[in-house]
Amino acid sequence: MKDKKLVLFDFDGVLANTIECSQEALQNAIVELSKNYILSIVSSSRDNSIKIFLQKENINEYFSDILGTDIYSSKVVKIKSLLEKYSIQQQDAVLITDTLGDIKEAKECGVLSIGVLWGLHEKKTLEKGNPAKIIDSPLDLLDSVKEILG
Repeated sequence: MKDKKLVLFDFDGVLANTIECSQEALQNAIVELSKNYILSIVSSSRDNSIKIFLQKENINEYFSDILGTDIYSSKVVKIKSLLEKYSIQQQDAVLITDTLGDIKEAKECGVLSIGVLWGLHEKKTLEKGNPAKIIDSPLDLLDSVKEILG
């Protein structure tokens, strides 16, 4: 990885417990993203449940960090700690999420976000946070991240 860039994933509604989401397309996007970006999870779920899910789906090896509620409750703290850990500038990171609250927390850290429509909030709600993009399929994930982070 020449220039380190960070892709942050929310867990519930983005990777797990999704509505009408192709897990296969999502897994393919994760594998492809991991070739060029550092992938981490920032979540309000417990670390252990995230790890169990990632192992079951055979995607645990693609994530460098899992920061759940066992670490910190604030996603702002989690995002900032990962930026610091990897010495990554805010403009070189993006958060993939399904909630308006997460979009606002990313913005508080100076990080852009991608809202996904296969999770909790509808498009109208996500738009209130003004994310960099809103996508409705995991098939759009790879291109969206490349467009934002290069």
